[in-house]
Amino acid sequence: MTSHELDAIAVLTSKDRETIFQLGGTQSWVLNMSRAQNMRYAIIFAHGGSSQGRDKSDHGRALMLGEIAYIEHVENERRPQRWRIVFKRYADIDIPYEWPGFRNPITYMSLASLGIDVSTLDFKTMPASVVQHDQSAPEVVRVASRQNVLPLTIQQAKLGLAAHFGVTPDTIEITIRG
Repeated sequence: MTSHELDAIAVLTSKDRETIFQLGGTQSWVLNMSRAQNMRYAIIFAHGGSSQGRDKSDHGRALMLGEIAYIEHVENERRPQRWRIVFKRYADIDIPYEWPGFRNPITYMSLASLGIDVSTLDFKTMPASVVQHDQSAPEVVRVASRQNVLPLTIQQAKLGLAAHFGVTPDTIEITIRG
């Protein structure tokens, strides 16, 4: 891969590591989906000095690299066209200030341009995500009522769950009681 090949979505976020784990990735982004769908990784850059209490000295520092499992639409009435980038695995990184200084908190870049070689990183499986359903948080994914849910076969459910959790369908077991 040359350093000119784009392979990562870079996001400048005030969210801390625990919030990223709870969400299973990073969310509420306006993405160019024709570009985003071709990216394999997401680089988390710290937005320092924000309301989240992050130290200003961290601003622009690359802190985490997530291997993208999938990108999903986030229901948000105030801000439609927002997306969640869900991680399959992550690696902690610590690259001093590298944010290119754009006002837009999203850009597309190559890992090579930051000197990142994924073969040398210690990737860990993402913890199980717990999306908080807090009505005050506009980026919360709304759960569909039963009337809006279409019937699924067991195989369709396994495929969907496997995609969501970043595992193969044969590792999903479904038990129906009743």
